Amino acid sequence: MEGFGWPQSIDNTVNERHQYGRKILTNGIESCKKLVGFSRRIVVASTALSLELSVHGKGGASFSVEEILQPGETTANSWRFLFSVNDRLSGFHSELAKKLITQVCNPLRDIIMLMEGELAALDEESINDKISVMKDKIATRRQACDVALTTVKSFVPYKGTSPIAKIRREEEFGRRLKVVEECYRNYEAIVSSCNATVASFMENVQDPRLRAIEEVELCRQQMISDISNRLEVMGHMLPNTI
Repeated sequence: MEGFGWPQSIDNTVNERHQYGRKILTNGIESCKKLVGFSRRIVVASTALSLELSVHGKGGASFSVEEILQPGETTANSWRFLFSVNDRLSGFHSELAKKLITQVCNPLRDIIMLMEGELAALDEESINDKISVMKDKIATRRQACDVALTTVKSFVPYKGTSPIAKIRREEEFGRRLKVVEECYRNYEAIVSSCNATVASFMENVQDPRLRAIEEVELCRQQMISDISNRLEVMGHMLPNTI
């Protein structure tokens, strides 16, 4: 910790690292929640369509098909074919909804919970309160240094002829110098202690947390890639009903 007082660079370094971790997590959580919401809308639509097809598949004829029958075809055969198509489409959309829940929504919820846990831990481990206390301690020691230094600068040397008075005056100046030296030693000690505290925090708390956050982010990215592949496969699952 260079200079006289608390360098702003210390605050900036700690806060920038904290915000870096928060940005990764908040962006990741937001993107996952959006994808969950999108997937759930598809689940709801697929489930509703599956139920609708199933209901109509069990119903009777609601319109005449005689006009479109080919030679040799019967109404019964045509309706059986239509019901078969309905059943298969109903089953397809039902299965699609299940796979979206198990292969998309649930894994995304798991990663969201994991990232929210990391975010809570990151904020819980914030050192801002400790830094504020350390700033106050350093400011107090600095003020003591300023006061002691002022007493030296304001010292008026003895100009008389009395040897004893001169010695006493020199001793007084020496005492003031010792006070200044002691104040600066105390100041350097608190600066060194605070610097060590911040360095230890970054090395032993912040670094491991940021590594864990980056690992979670890699898992999220891999999961998004896997989900994209699954969605692409699901897009080609429409059964051949004809």
